[in-house]
Amino acid sequence: MNSRAQTVKTLPLICWKSQPVITTELLASVYGVEEHQIRQNFKNNTDRFIEGVHHFKITGQDLREFSLQVENFYSQISRKTRALMLWTERGTVRHAKMLGTDKAWEVQDQLEAFYFTRKAEATQPEPPRLTTKEQREPLIKAMCRLVSVSHAKGRPLTYEDAHSIINLKMGVDSVEALTLEQIPKAMTLVGELLERVVLEGEYIGKDDAPYYEPEPRISHAQRQELNHAIDRALGSAVSRDCGESGQQWVRNRLRVKLNLRHIEDMRPDQLPLALAELEWLSQDLDGYLAYRAKQREILCREIIGGGTPWTPHLAKEWMAELKQAVPPRPDWLVMREKLLGQAEDN
Repeated sequence: MNSRAQTVKTLPLICWKSQPVITTELLASVYGVEEHQIRQNFKNNTDRFIEGVHHFKITGQDLREFSLQVENFYSQISRKTRALMLWTERGTVRHAKMLGTDKAWEVQDQLEAFYFTRKAEATQPEPPRLTTKEQREPLIKAMCRLVSVSHAKGRPLTYEDAHSIINLKMGVDSVEALTLEQIPKAMTLVGELLERVVLEGEYIGKDDAPYYEPEPRISHAQRQELNHAIDRALGSAVSRDCGESGQQWVRNRLRVKLNLRHIEDMRPDQLPLALAELEWLSQDLDGYLAYRAKQREILCREIIGGGTPWTPHLAKEWMAELKQAVPPRPDWLVMREKLLGQAEDN
């Protein structure tokens, strides 16, 4: 994101999940510190921040939708950004405490008075105007024409290739994610591609080119369903451990299992197979987490605890089996042996 000096009163209000939030960039700007200080404080005190209470970490489709909301509003989010932290009011209080400077507390008072108390409706950026199927139809026909002409001219271009080029140039995952304002630019781009497949500058507007019906792909709603299923399969614990790498490996698994070049190439009839694969992944992770919990128990008991008996349990058994009070300075090992002997006698 493009950094520039900000004061609390000039901060544009940003909302996520119907509540005011602030980015790391803007928070550092008003506190008068470097962004890395905010990130380092969070890294060193992760256990003091609860997602959904002190911050939101947005990725994937959520990040793309958020980027469209703030585009040309106060700054732009780089396309290279894979995750973005948004701090709530309670999260900024945590950061003010960690910075501990007079300015940080002064700014925090201003944030509470002038920023987090503002109504979201007053300055919420207009949501992007996504297109309907009918509004995208001219673009789809133009892309099909591009594929047909490329085959007729001996420079075959697959529908997947054309689709990927448009997505890449327009910065979206699929044409369904294009805004109404982006459609004319996408049409112009298809026209430029048409000119590039012409042999020796010959105009390609001929009607005798064969037509290749593109394979159907999963819709925007189905991709959202898939993204939610991936999040559920990974779970919060694995997502926290693996981060974006875990998400990437899940998609890689699906590409291999379903013979896809890109996840966006998935056909509607392949979605149930993908969801079934994610169920298998969830079961695999449950087994792994159970194994890891067992290993953690062994680590705590045998390595850290040195194989010593768990004294609260031992004391409870001592009073239940022998009807005796635990002495002030107990010899726990002798007590364990006595209990074991009692059990053998019974």
